[in-house]
Amino acid sequence: MLEDLRRQFGAQVRPVADGQGVVAAVAPRDLEQARAVVAWAERGGHQLVPAGAGTKRHWTSPPHGPAVALDLRGLSRVVEYSPEDMTITVEAGITLGALQEHLARNGQRLTLDPPHPDRATIGGILAANDSGPIRFGFGTARDIVIGMSMIQPDGEIIRSGGKVVKNVAGYDLHKLYIGSFGTLGPIATVTFRLRPVPEARGLVVLAPADAVEAEQMIATTLAGRTRPVMIELLNARMAATVGLPARLTLVIGFEDNAEAVRWQCATLVQELGGAPLGPAEGRRVYQALCEAAGADVATSFKAAVPGSETAGFVQRADRRPMRLIARAGNGIVYGLLEEPMPDEAWRDLEERTAACGGSLHLRGRLPGAILPRFGRRRGDAWLSEDIQRAFDPQATFAPERLGFAAVS
Repeated sequence: MLEDLRRQFGAQVRPVADGQGVVAAVAPRDLEQARAVVAWAERGGHQLVPAGAGTKRHWTSPPHGPAVALDLRGLSRVVEYSPEDMTITVEAGITLGALQEHLARNGQRLTLDPPHPDRATIGGILAANDSGPIRFGFGTARDIVIGMSMIQPDGEIIRSGGKVVKNVAGYDLHKLYIGSFGTLGPIATVTFRLRPVPEARGLVVLAPADAVEAEQMIATTLAGRTRPVMIELLNARMAATVGLPARLTLVIGFEDNAEAVRWQCATLVQELGGAPLGPAEGRRVYQALCEAAGADVATSFKAAVPGSETAGFVQRADRRPMRLIARAGNGIVYGLLEEPMPDEAWRDLEERTAACGGSLHLRGRLPGAILPRFGRRRGDAWLSEDIQRAFDPQATFAPERLGFAAVS
């Protein structure tokens, strides 16, 4: 396979020896060559794993058998930018940091703030549906992507959505690719809806006594006069990591013009207490919050629970040595383990997540076969598997990485 790949694509091919099922990587120079690599894989019955910088590689299981990584970082052009329409189309290999820098020249931005913006590619962020603190105010990638082109297993390009905010009627097929981890095929180009860079950002730090008071503070904030774009709940270990006092901590943030931000911070302090951070400290803490869930640890998890259960979930999980940060307005909790957990602790975590109607995604090195990477099988799992088979009938894109059975 490797020699055939080299004959076809020459210097773009490099061997990989990581013990994770990937034996080679090919880095196409442009979209046409990327299409050719995909078609080559399907013709030869080879497995192909779309890849960027690898910042989220540990979120899925390795492919079975020898596979080729399709390194799309060479596809990093800005295809079309319309500042007046506040839309941009880019190739999927561009990094988030490079894209934000390009947009900032016109006072615009992408409302995504996941970890590692200088390394993480747009394709990788979308494939993993990654996000950061401001997802509470602006949503996830599904809320700001208005169009996309994708490579099918035969190398052909399909398109979904459009290049303007008001799209024609039809199915938003591209939304299936967001969060698919590349198992439906590579993302080629993406069109985003943009927003202006805010004039100011303000953060208020609160110290609830326990989960009950934290929930009360969150409920008061949501019912109040302010409009936060982020509500972050940190356990003591995570608070210390981002440079705040080591205690259960709420960080509530606002974005707007400077006067509106000052008013909202003052109003929140009046209603709940706490302390606003100065501009320099606020920037430092915000950046630390963006990076907090992406720290390099052996094992971590992401739990999605009802919003009303978030603080209680954090308090129960905090009985183990781990750093915890929750997007408390969205019910998303990230746990970064500081030492291995016993099997019964993993089972208890999974049971507590399931008991409140949530889901659990384990990342990194897993505790043997105690739990599947994406938690217990849901009753509607057949739907995802059928979609994968319809898009990729020969299982070229290694569906087993998500726990799907490979197509025979």
